Amino acid sequence: MAKVKGQLITKKYAIYNDDCVEVLKDIDSNVVGFSIFSPPFFDLYAYSDSDEDFGNCKSYEEFFVQFGFLLEQLQRVMMPGRVVAVHCIDLPTFKSKVGFMAVTDFPGDIIRLFQKYDFLYHCPRITIWKDPLVAATRTKALGLAHKQIVKDSSWCRAGFPDFVLAFRKKGDNPKLISHPKGLLEYAGTRPVPRHLQRFAGWEDPKTNKRSHWIWQQYASPVWDDIDQTHVLPFRKGRDSDDQRHICPPTTTNYRKMPNALVCSR
Repeated sequence: MAKVKGQLITKKYAIYNDDCVEVLKDIDSNVVGFSIFSPPFFDLYAYSDSDEDFGNCKSYEEFFVQFGFLLEQLQRVMMPGRVVAVHCIDLPTFKSKVGFMAVTDFPGDIIRLFQKYDFLYHCPRITIWKDPLVAATRTKALGLAHKQIVKDSSWCRAGFPDFVLAFRKKGDNPKLISHPKGLLEYAGTRPVPRHLQRFAGWEDPKTNKRSHWIWQQYASPVWDDIDQTHVLPFRKGRDSDDQRHICPPTTTNYRKMPNALVCSR
């Protein structure tokens, strides 16, 4: 791609550093096998000074108009029957901005926008457990402070979990994603029970108890063993004039390059 800020293309993957909407415009239709990303959470973080940055929208409504440009391209490039996964959270409202403190159903509005662009809501919200004490220490949220229990507990609330939403493009999947020996690896921090290790690579799907156990963890509506410290070491690779908040990338897999990386704006 001639217009991108930077790119790295190998036989196994392609990485593009640029505006995700503009990059997607140059990708062929119906070729992306899977897409996963964490969009900017409206104005919760400052990413850059660009007018095209989702985080610089003037209003909540304008954010979803901007988001629609991305979904228009995703609807085009995704293979039929394939999935887009989105990481998001409920958003707090601040008294200094809107005059009251409450919670906005940001995931629900994302679901409705995907449906507007003809995606199917594929999977119930997967809830990722977050430690409320860590959140209270980091955010100084009034509702999570123990001292607020003593003063006036009517303001107290639960912590904010993360969510993963999944959407599927309509149509039949043209290329089956098979696992003839079941699931071989588990990504969570919970260890696979030792007595199941003898089933590693077991070819009978009905009796492959190790793969059954792994699938049960993934199929759970609540993920409580995510390694939240396993993130990119951005501080070591960050320049002095870099963006204030590092935006998680959008990862896509498509036909010619099985593992491609397109940066989310």
